[in-house]
Amino acid sequence: MVSTISDISDWCLEKLEESLLPVNGSTTQKVASYALHIFQFTLFLPLAIITSSTSFTLNHIFYKNSHDAPLVNFAKHPKWSDKPVHSAPIDIGFANADFQVNGPKEHLNTNWSTFYENHAQELSDLGHYPDMWSHPERVIDRLNELGCKSFRFSISRDKIEPVEGQPFSDYNLQHYRNFCRMLTANGIEPMITLNHFSDPTYFSWQRPEDIEGFVNYAKVVADSLYEEGVRKIVTINEPCVVAFQSFVMGEFPPHHKLDFHGAAQVLENMMRAHTRIYEMLKNTHPDLEIGLAHNLIRFRYFHKTNPLWTPIEKILCHYLTEINHGALMRFLETGKFSLKVPFRANYTFEMPQKPPLDFIGLQYYTDPLLKLSFTGGDSVTRVAGEKVSDYQYRSYPQGLASAIEECSRLGVPIDLTEIGADISFNLNERSDEARIRYFDKVFQVIQKALEQNKPVRKLYFWTLMDNLEWHKAWQLRFGFYRFDSKTQEITPRPVVNWLKEKIANQIADRVAAQPIGC
Repeated sequence: MVSTISDISDWCLEKLEESLLPVNGSTTQKVASYALHIFQFTLFLPLAIITSSTSFTLNHIFYKNSHDAPLVNFAKHPKWSDKPVHSAPIDIGFANADFQVNGPKEHLNTNWSTFYENHAQELSDLGHYPDMWSHPERVIDRLNELGCKSFRFSISRDKIEPVEGQPFSDYNLQHYRNFCRMLTANGIEPMITLNHFSDPTYFSWQRPEDIEGFVNYAKVVADSLYEEGVRKIVTINEPCVVAFQSFVMGEFPPHHKLDFHGAAQVLENMMRAHTRIYEMLKNTHPDLEIGLAHNLIRFRYFHKTNPLWTPIEKILCHYLTEINHGALMRFLETGKFSLKVPFRANYTFEMPQKPPLDFIGLQYYTDPLLKLSFTGGDSVTRVAGEKVSDYQYRSYPQGLASAIEECSRLGVPIDLTEIGADISFNLNERSDEARIRYFDKVFQVIQKALEQNKPVRKLYFWTLMDNLEWHKAWQLRFGFYRFDSKTQEITPRPVVNWLKEKIANQIADRVAAQPIGC
């Protein structure tokens, strides 16, 4: 009975949502449709309230015990070990993005260089950057110091194809080839990202006609770097973050606000580009591993039983999670995309089959908590005892457990292509205690995932050295190493020694586990 009422409640909510969706067509069609919508809304609003309330009450009475998968149950009721993890549970690498470490001066004709130019007064003098372009040894020396054998970095199309339709830059392509050669010579496996937020000014994800050019660029890069040992490729970094921050929040270029329809169009174009690239590259290089990096952002509601705020927060969290995670996740599982937001978007598209993936790049920072009140204050907040960073990230490592559970449904290996915490989690910059505790809990989650036979392979921390944090510039710092933008001095933070020990212990454990004589 409880299941039946829950199903009826979901159906009523779906019908109620349909009555609030925008309508396309002629004026006559819109008038007729909206008249039907008004009738449908009037009919299903009371039914939705009654069935939802009944379903909530019955579930609370009859299903007090958890029926969740072990990792989901752990995410809801974490039990952390007081004993620190002895060694890194999987291989460790680091990740960064070309624009962030090299700065706008190295990438003049991009959407983000335009952003920094337009906000020069607000951001003030940015000083120096880690400059991996001119000083790749800054990266490689520190990876060697840590004992890391994997590095993920991005290729910038503005360097490879400075002018659309003109010959590609052999000089800049050779630069990336040389860097890959340096990595492999040091026993470090490269993973490349073809698009990490930064785009040349002639390109836009809004235009379907721009997909072909991006696919051609991807082929040239992949073919060239394949010769230097690259076997792992992320096509696009965090499609949902691009859609949300660029077209809903307006924080990223091109700074649209509440344009859910535009966000959905961008996601469609990105997914079609990913599929084209995958099919093309696998034909010529079957041994390439090609995946997508997805940042799982799932909004949680703060009030659990408040008669006013709880339903409002639940509705807002549902749609915020849809644009940041839910719509894309369903698409990756089924090949069918739909984004429905009352009054803002009613967007669907379908592909003949679900998008091809050799692995999924799971990126996780937090599950934001949404709190509404009459008194104002931060809308993204925390519960008692949780630390919140300057980025409004709450320290919530248990969320990684349910994120891994969700991604395991895709049936492909999981690489944790970004896991990070900015230094404001700590009481002061000289202390990394809070970040170390956070990362230790991340290791505990990974251990539990491995015990559940989840296909988690590698962890790439974000990030090796402080770099420009997009629209926040130097306001936020995620580096394991501190980079001084005035002096260019690079110094390790305490978390470096912690990670060196965990990697060294991992190597020692593997040596000890080898049979004698091997």
